[in-house]
Amino acid sequence: MSAINNTPQVTAAPTVQNIPPKPVTTVDDIVIPEPETQKDNSNLLVNALTGLALLGAGSYLVYNLKKGKGIPEKTIEMFKKEGSFFERGIAKTKDGAVFNGKITQITKSGDKIERYYVNGRLQKATKNIDDKGFYDPTKASNYDKTYSYTPDGKLSGVTKTVGIEGEAVSSELVRPIIQKADDFAASGGTVVEGKALKADGTPYTGIIVEQKGADRLLKEYKDGKQVSERLNTTLQDRVTKPDREHYVRNEAELDALAEEAAKQAEEAARLAEEAAKRQNNPINKIKNFFKDLFASKPKTEKTDDII
Repeated sequence: MSAINNTPQVTAAPTVQNIPPKPVTTVDDIVIPEPETQKDNSNLLVNALTGLALLGAGSYLVYNLKKGKGIPEKTIEMFKKEGSFFERGIAKTKDGAVFNGKITQITKSGDKIERYYVNGRLQKATKNIDDKGFYDPTKASNYDKTYSYTPDGKLSGVTKTVGIEGEAVSSELVRPIIQKADDFAASGGTVVEGKALKADGTPYTGIIVEQKGADRLLKEYKDGKQVSERLNTTLQDRVTKPDREHYVRNEAELDALAEEAAKQAEEAARLAEEAAKRQNNPINKIKNFFKDLFASKPKTEKTDDII
């Protein structure tokens, strides 16, 4: 983590962009919407502090739990070695009691993930962010997710905050509508010229899953327009079949591919039109007439030649 020595603490109110939440459906993955384009009004003073973003340390669960007493902290390896486990998303100890505390993990890429549990339920998850709310500017990505639940314990919402150029950008994560391609078609949905439409003709927002043999293709649509595509990869960009072709394409890449396909189609149409004009040319018709008239008749094929 970057640190500042002998420098007065600067408190800067982070700029927060709120994206209205959408209805929650039941699905295993949670889609992370792309942050909106940042305006050129970043806090220069905060940026000067080695790019650290203040992500509201006071809201951290660890801050409240550590106040006057420590909390259990285990690595994911230690958690499993002790016989602790996860049951339907609930963290439990070896004896079946719900787990309270923090579980840390260092990924293969060197990212630090910390997850905070209360009564077994995940309350907060951070990536490359320390206990004081500062993100690590040496890492490619960071986040601070806060989870909320209904009274009966079902996940009701996730708020994600990321540090971008010294600003805190927040958005509500939603569980998308996911349909198999066959089910989407059976419900009256169609994809016309790359635009997904529901049975009533309104634009479709959600995921359409296409199964192509052993491969699985996820096509994400927003207001009818395809905004991402994943082959053998989950919505969280986890590769499910490393031994097979896999990729993740964003909206810009899909637009570039569509533009290239349109150019190729336009060129093919132009060549076909030119060929048709040559075919209909009177001089070419006369040439073709005499060519066909004096063409030698093909030899009669024998059965042995076919076999």
